[in-house]
Amino acid sequence: TKPTLAFVRHDEGSLSPRGMDKRDTDQLSMQEALMNDIPRTKKFKISNELLFENGDQFGLQWAPPDVMIFDLFFFRQLYEDLKHKGRKPLVSSVALRQVSFKLQEAMSVGEPFELNFFGDLQKRRIAWPDMRNALTKVGHPQIKLTLVERIFLTLEDGASSKLARTWYFLIMVVTVLNLMGIVSPDFAEQTCEKLNPRLDGAVCTNWFKILCILIFTFEYVAKLVLVPCVRLEVISPDTIEGLTDEHRLVCRKSRMERLNYHFMSTFNLIDLVAILPFWLTLCIGNILPSTSFLRIIRMARLFRIFKSARYLDMLQVLGLTLWKSVSMVIILFVLISIIGLIVGCLLSQVEAQNESEAFSSVPMASYWIFARLISMKDANMHVGKVESEIGVVILAVTLVLKGVLWIVPITRIKQIFTQEYEAVMKVGRIKRSMVSNLEEAYKDGAEIKDNMLCSLELIGLPSAKTFVQIPIMEAGDVVLVRSVQLPGGCELTVRIEWQPDSKEVAAAASEEWLPKGVLTMSSEAAKSLPNNIKGVIWEVPTSAWTKTSKQVAWNGGSYFGDACAFSVDWTGSFNDIDPLKSIKEHEQKEEEEMTNFHKEVLELLHAQAAMLKSQAEKLEAIEQRQKDLEKRQASQR
Repeated sequence: TKPTLAFVRHDEGSLSPRGMDKRDTDQLSMQEALMNDIPRTKKFKISNELLFENGDQFGLQWAPPDVMIFDLFFFRQLYEDLKHKGRKPLVSSVALRQVSFKLQEAMSVGEPFELNFFGDLQKRRIAWPDMRNALTKVGHPQIKLTLVERIFLTLEDGASSKLARTWYFLIMVVTVLNLMGIVSPDFAEQTCEKLNPRLDGAVCTNWFKILCILIFTFEYVAKLVLVPCVRLEVISPDTIEGLTDEHRLVCRKSRMERLNYHFMSTFNLIDLVAILPFWLTLCIGNILPSTSFLRIIRMARLFRIFKSARYLDMLQVLGLTLWKSVSMVIILFVLISIIGLIVGCLLSQVEAQNESEAFSSVPMASYWIFARLISMKDANMHVGKVESEIGVVILAVTLVLKGVLWIVPITRIKQIFTQEYEAVMKVGRIKRSMVSNLEEAYKDGAEIKDNMLCSLELIGLPSAKTFVQIPIMEAGDVVLVRSVQLPGGCELTVRIEWQPDSKEVAAAASEEWLPKGVLTMSSEAAKSLPNNIKGVIWEVPTSAWTKTSKQVAWNGGSYFGDACAFSVDWTGSFNDIDPLKSIKEHEQKEEEEMTNFHKEVLELLHAQAAMLKSQAEKLEAIEQRQKDLEKRQASQR
């Protein structure tokens, strides 16, 4: 069997270590060594309930994390913003390096000039899968959280841990119950009396309201005290301003800036307005005419419930549509007011003989027509009728103009709604595709371009033998989960982990890469397998000429067993083979064979020519004899 040399393919445009001079190689090795010295994390949040790391999905932990876990969608939006600003299908590595610098500067992570936030990206033009793989397979610099930041994260982000989610739902329940006591005090009192007949309903409800206010006050004051000592850029990276603007620098917020930013937040203002009337009344007395309606503002906190609900997208659409339509509604209101004033002046003149109080003055006539322009039917419109012919004409023209005035803003509001709906739905689609593509990348190894094969055989079913691709040609850590189809419609889910030798990866800068490292194979699940299957046998090419077999027994048909680790080393397989010498010998051999072939052909042609010449001489002799015979016969006659 002739030896087959393995060559590693590379993406076009990648800054491969091969072909670099010694200076570039040394610089790259120094950067890799520096990157390995910095602890990194590959754990990301992909939804409000799930975390992702090394191809596995798992739920939130109970306690708040001691290391910051970012939402992967934040980086997806960051990439889309960079792509939109660059107006190109791919993002420049320079732009991404600048964002890395700003992130590290804002979050106080490492030395921005010596460290890349996005791992080991080395391409000039970067696609989202490249950035995603760098984050999930290499990781970003680990950011430790202080105790103060962990407490603040628990109070602020309900999706950071199970404890935070418990606190979040407690606040929601208390909010709803408090609102029920405000909106329907009689029902609250009756409920208290039913729970305990010995209690006075009014007193019980009052004490419960005080308890709710104390809980709200604790939450508000705790966050207000903690926020000056919290890195908001880490807890909420969306607060970093100018992150994708190449003309702006990023500055860390001071303690006062953090306090001001937190104080002016919409939800925090709602919390303050909700608890302020109680404490003002307690400290100063009943100086406010009515404080109950102010506490109803607390109802706005109910919208937080929809953060993890399926109605979130539509709520965003409605909120953005109303917000962007405010200016148009104000303009429409001003126009209607002006028309009402003008028409009111005219009607007060032409209806001077009218005894109705509605036209007795310009303000009354303006109010009368204004109420009809905005269809205010349930208000006191000072009932009156236009009696003069000119007044009827003016009223008819005004009502026609009313229809025209309402058509224009409604059309524009519909356009705004359509635009916002498409924008929000696009964000939702991007997020869902991000999660599905992430799962597919780890499931079937779509990003892995160079693979070898190993065999898989089920113990107890020799016919069910198949081959599985293993990524031992990759120069980086790889974790894959594959679904292997077996004969008879069976299916086995296997987990593949490849950890190349770091020394061999560094040496690959000047030499051809050959596999060397540890390959770990394990089974995770199965489908439609017979009950007599006892385990699995793995057979892996640990070198170019040898293979190693290992088997794992399954216990009780659970399809789980110990992982098999194989030591793969192809580096010594071709040491005695000189590819150039082999190619030259092969060419020389082919040339000798071609020369011998040409010589044989020439000899055959020479022999054939001699034979043809001999046959021609014989034919000439026969023809001469024929002529002689014909002459003799003629002379005899």
